[in-house]
Amino acid sequence: MVYRDTAAISTKIILNAQSTDLPDEIVDEIRGMWRAMEFGNDYYYVQFDVLYEKKEQEEEDVIFYTPLLIAYLEEHNVESCLIHWWW
Repeated sequence: MVYRDTAAISTKIILNAQSTDLPDEIVDEIRGMWRAMEFGNDYYYVQFDVLYEKKEQEEEDVIFYTPLLIAYLEEHNVESCLIHWWW
């Protein structure tokens, strides 16, 4: 029997950044993240973990910064989510 740490099925919060009431500054950060990661129009969702991203950004070990997005998610008590975006 194989034991794994991550469940195959889980419930996720989705942050819909496409045509919603999400503040424009945060949508701009998400758009920049898609551009920096070269996601283009082929990727519609990305998993985002607030604690992981905060740590990475504090260590300056990233190619994009999302301080407004992190603050917004923390404000809404979201620790992890799927971000939906396409252009």
